[in-house]
Amino acid sequence: MNSCKPLSCGQLQNISYPFWLSGKHPSYCGYPSFKVSCQNNMSILSMSDSFQILNIFYENQSVVLNDTKLDTSKCSFPNSDLSFGLSMFEISSVNRELSFFFCNSSHLSPDSVRVPCQPLNISAQLSDDNWVDAKPKPSLRSCHVARRPVLGCAGAKSSDYAVLLRRGFLLKWNVADCTECKQSNGECGYSEERESFTCLCDDHAHLRHCKYEKKKRKQRIELITIGVSAGTGASLVVFGFLFWYKRWKRNKKSTITLGRSYSAESSSMREDTGYTSIFSYRELQEATDNFSESKELGDGGFGTVYKGILQDGRTVAIKRLYGNNYKRAEQFMNEVAILSRLRHQNLVSLYGSTSRHSRELLLVYEFIPNGTVADHLHGHLSHSSPLPWPIRLNIAIQTATALTYLHAIQPPIIHRDVKTTNILLDQNFNVKVADFGLSRLVPVDATHVSTAPQGTPGYLDPVYYRCYRLTDKSDVYSFGVVLMELISSKPAVDVRRSEINLASMAVDKMQRNELEEFVDWRMFGEEEEGKGMRMVKVVGELAFRCLQGERDLRPAIKEVLEVLEGVVRLEDGLVVERGGGGGKRGGPESPDTVMEQAWRSEDTTPGSSL
Repeated sequence: MNSCKPLSCGQLQNISYPFWLSGKHPSYCGYPSFKVSCQNNMSILSMSDSFQILNIFYENQSVVLNDTKLDTSKCSFPNSDLSFGLSMFEISSVNRELSFFFCNSSHLSPDSVRVPCQPLNISAQLSDDNWVDAKPKPSLRSCHVARRPVLGCAGAKSSDYAVLLRRGFLLKWNVADCTECKQSNGECGYSEERESFTCLCDDHAHLRHCKYEKKKRKQRIELITIGVSAGTGASLVVFGFLFWYKRWKRNKKSTITLGRSYSAESSSMREDTGYTSIFSYRELQEATDNFSESKELGDGGFGTVYKGILQDGRTVAIKRLYGNNYKRAEQFMNEVAILSRLRHQNLVSLYGSTSRHSRELLLVYEFIPNGTVADHLHGHLSHSSPLPWPIRLNIAIQTATALTYLHAIQPPIIHRDVKTTNILLDQNFNVKVADFGLSRLVPVDATHVSTAPQGTPGYLDPVYYRCYRLTDKSDVYSFGVVLMELISSKPAVDVRRSEINLASMAVDKMQRNELEEFVDWRMFGEEEEGKGMRMVKVVGELAFRCLQGERDLRPAIKEVLEVLEGVVRLEDGLVVERGGGGGKRGGPESPDTVMEQAWRSEDTTPGSSL
C-alpha cells in the first residue's frame, strides 16, 4: 500500500483522496472528477481545464479555485456565468456575487465601477449578499451580465474586482467519507468497476474498511497455525525449550546491567530538540501503568490524557494519540512544533515526546493539578464554591498575558482554540494555556493565514468562519467569549437555553443595558457587590468590543491586557487606567456604555487589523 499517500504540486502540498495527481497517483486513488494535473507548478482540475486549485480543505470538504483564463491586466474578464457540469461539486454560499455588465456607454449598471477596458464598456458590481445559485441574473436593458462567485470578505468593494478574481472562489464537494477506512489502516480510493468509494487494504479492496476483513484473515491464519502446530508439536516443544534455556542464561548474566542502565535509557534516547526531549515508549508505558483507565485525566482534543510519574519522580500529563489517523497525527506534530519553541509562565510546558519512529505518538507535559477554568465555572468543580471575582479577573489577565506573548513573538502564533477547557489552573489558580494542536504560525509580513475554519462552536470568530482568513483578531474574539463566561459562569454553548450561543446572548444583554441580569452574583460578598459591579461593567464593555463582527473594531490582545490590568486598579471614584490605544476615534460602545467620562474622552478605536 501507501501508493495513495499525499503528494505535492508547486505550493499545493496535500493532494490526496478524493483528489489524485495524474502521472503520480494510480487512478484508483480518487474519483475521476477529482483528477489533478500538475502544469508549470500549478494544480489544474483536469475536468475543468482552466481552473487552478489554490487550496484544499479536507476538514470540511471544500476547495478554492480560480480561473486561469482570466487575466485582468489584458482585459480578460468572465463573459458567462460559472459552469462546471460536475455533480459532485457545488458553489459554497460562503462566496459573494461579483457581476460584470457588458453594456454600451449609456447603460452602465448603477452602483457599479467602470472597468478600464477599451473598446468594451464593462462595469463590475460586488453584492452585499452571499452567493445563491437560484438567484436570478440582474437585468439591465442593452447589457449582457456574467455572474461569478468570489471570496469577498468584510471591507471588499466592487473596485477590488481584479483581486477578488485572483483570490478565487470556494466549492464544496460531496463524496464518501474516508475516516472509517483510515482508522482501519486502509487507504481511501475509487472503484471504477463499482463506480463508488473503495477502501484499499493489505489483502484487497473492501467496501468500507479493513477492520472486519483483517479479523477474519487473522482467524484463518490462526486455524492454519494450529494445524501446523499439531503436526509438528514435539519438534516445536523441544526447540522452544532449548531456545528458552539459552536465552534465560544470557538474560541472567545481563539482569544487573539492565537494571542499572534502564534509568539512563531515556537519557540516551532523548535527542536535543530545543526545549524538549525524546522519551521512550517503554518509559511512558510504565509511568502510566500501561495506560490504565485509572490514570485517565480526560480528552485532549485528539488523544486521551493520562497522569504519569516518570523515573525521575516528576508527575506529568501524557497525551496519547487516538489511533493511526493522518489528520490527528498532523495536529500532534503541529503541537510539538509549536510548544517546543515556547517558554512562558502562563503556557503549559511540553517536556517532550516519543520519537517519530515510536510505535505510538505520545506527548509529555507538565502536570497541572487543579482542573480547567470550565470545570470551576460550570463543570464538576463549580458546585462546591464559586470562584471569587479577584480570581476570575486574575485568570483573565494571565490568559491575556499568554496570548499577548504568542501574538508578539516572531513569527507570531495564533492559538485558534482559546476556550475555558484549554485554560488549566494550578494549586494557586495560576493560568496555564494548553492544547496547541490547531495553532498556526503566521509567516513574517503576512496579513493573515488562509485555512479552513477549525475550532470550537461558540468560540469561533464568525469572520474567520465566513472568509477562511485567520488573524490574531480571531483569538481576540474567542477571548471575548471567555470573558463573558467568567462574568456569567455560563458555558459558551448550551442547547437548554433559549439563546444557545453565549456570545449572542451577551451582546444582546449589553445592547439592552441588562448586564446585571447576566452576572453570576455568587462571586461577590454582599459588601463587595457595588465596587465589584463597576469592575464587571468595565470587563463586560471590553468583552463587547472583543465580540464585534468587524475585526477592525476589535482591540488587539495587547490593548485588552492593558485594560484588564487597569481594572485591578479601579477603586471607588477612580477611572480605570487606559493602556495603549492609537488609531481613529469612536470605537464601538454598547447603548449605555459603562465607561466614565474620562474614559469616553480618551476612547479610541482599536488599531487596525493585521
